Amino acid sequence: MVASCNQTIETQTSQISYLHNQNMQLAQELDQLKHNGEIIVPVDKPAFAEPQKQLVSLGMFDVTAYCHCSICCGREGQLTASGTYPTAGRTIGVDPEILPYGTEVVINEHTYIAEDTGGAMQGKHIDIFMDSHEEALQFGRQLLEVFNYE
Repeated sequence: MVASCNQTIETQTSQISYLHNQNMQLAQELDQLKHNGEIIVPVDKPAFAEPQKQLVSLGMFDVTAYCHCSICCGREGQLTASGTYPTAGRTIGVDPEILPYGTEVVINEHTYIAEDTGGAMQGKHIDIFMDSHEEALQFGRQLLEVFNYE
């Protein structure tokens, strides 16, 4: 079941990437047509623009770090609570009542996805997945402002 879900996620991710690339290619073609004078658009309104997302503060969170070792997780090699493989630079552990799985948040100008939880994940506490135990220890415990997109 998990393998099937992971395959579905990989397929959908691949499809999204393909569609995004197609969209960007069409936007470039449209800009080229506009530049050649084949399409006339008002100067103050671009023919194509990505929707602007606004960052909204969720407040200050207690932020720690963890890795895949037996010290941090109790055992090595396990999936996240949401069924994904944890990835450094993407995965965070959260209290799902505060940040539901799949929520994207920005911490120190980097976007993470809420994919995991644990016994210590209560309230405004975020655990960032790291590649090694040394990195997790070096990160330590920090009080940081957390944002998400409106």
